Amino acid sequence: NPMSFRRLQAETGTLISGSSALQFFERVTWDDSDLDLYVYYESREEVGSWLLQQGYRFVPNSRQSINFSDAVNEATVPGETVEAPYRRMKGVSAVYTFLKHDKIRHPRQLKVQIVVALRCPMDVILSFHSCKCLFA
Repeated sequence: NPMSFRRLQAETGTLISGSSALQFFERVTWDDSDLDLYVYYESREEVGSWLLQQGYRFVPNSRQSINFSDAVNEATVPGETVEAPYRRMKGVSAVYTFLKHDKIRHPRQLKVQIVVALRCPMDVILSFHSCKCLFA
């Protein structure tokens, strides 16, 4: 539901980055790419709940609770020391993965990752991509 998603983006300040953004600007499509959503800490539950309502299922990493609501409460709070596995990702509180079976292009699964920012989403995006450029 693109209109509902755009409204969610506007209300929560959610940004898209990664391969989806690159595909948009390059006007190409890669079958195995995912959608990376960068969100404010305060919006993490709202964005994740929206994905659940769209038929996605939460797939926790090895350190997250299997229930999304519980995993939301486990995220590093801004101002606290960031724990592994996010310590090396500057400004990241948590990353949540969601999957949905794509009935049109069977057996592909659609993947969305919510990257929760400790400060602001753009800070995480610029920090990640700037660091990558320095070492490329």
